[in-house]
Amino acid sequence: MEFKWVDTHCHLQLLNEDFDETDCKNIEFLIIPGVDVKSSLKAKEISSSLDLESYWSAGLHPHDAKLLNTQREDLKKLFSEADLIGETGLDFYRNLSTKDQQIESFLFHLEFSKQLDKPIIIHCRDSFQDTYDLLVEFNNSSPIILHSWTGGRKWTKRFRELDVYFSISGIVTYETAKDLQLSVKEIPMNRLLLETDTPYLTPVPLKGKDNRPNFIAHTASKISNLLFLSSKIFFSGLGEPFSKTEDGPPERMMPLAACSISVSAEGAKISVYTPRCRIRLAIRWAYWLPKSRTARKSSLGICLSSLSRI
Repeated sequence: MEFKWVDTHCHLQLLNEDFDETDCKNIEFLIIPGVDVKSSLKAKEISSSLDLESYWSAGLHPHDAKLLNTQREDLKKLFSEADLIGETGLDFYRNLSTKDQQIESFLFHLEFSKQLDKPIIIHCRDSFQDTYDLLVEFNNSSPIILHSWTGGRKWTKRFRELDVYFSISGIVTYETAKDLQLSVKEIPMNRLLLETDTPYLTPVPLKGKDNRPNFIAHTASKISNLLFLSSKIFFSGLGEPFSKTEDGPPERMMPLAACSISVSAEGAKISVYTPRCRIRLAIRWAYWLPKSRTARKSSLGICLSSLSRI
């Protein structure tokens, strides 16, 4: 059985070559993040033209935080249109913008995420302490996605206290990523997301090629093995992160934890697993979901709300 995945971070607008439907053949939907004004506009254009369900975000990458003053007003306009805010954050590994410039840009994005009540996508490299401190200080109630998370067990546990989402990329498949492989086991299932970061961070065994959304299956397989879960377990990242409404901002839904799926004429039967199930081997839920997309969103919201109260 072929599963449909959710790619929560793929820069389709940055691919060197055109992509086609085969690049997304196993994708339920995806999110296209911007890294500056130009790429954010391109993300919007691609998202609106795809037959596949997709969402887009607007932001300024920390590498280019020094450009904030020249892009500030355009970004403000894009924030009001975008589904998410970002990619933003802090990168003290390359330091292509100064620390002060990166922090200023990060706080600018956090402010609009809070003001507009939209999820924010955060790049965090060699900057765990500063990122953590700023999130605590800012106290943003909107969903926080830590893109391509690479922190070890210590920082995973600390950020877990902030109720953030950890998005795992193809890095987890690398032989050198031992700390990340250990930290994945510390992430609650309902906070675990998957991404490709297309065209970067191609997973093993395809490393060396430009990444594509459909390569996400290799990352999911690695995580399944790390968590001692059957290959039939389906990780769905954000699941349905939000549904657009006619009269207001997106309505966010809880992320899907992990589930196995079987399909029949009556609908799809989903068995949802959480870390509690995996550890205590005692609790499992199964839901029959209608085939209608609108009804399916409503049912998922009810099912997962019940799950969160366990």
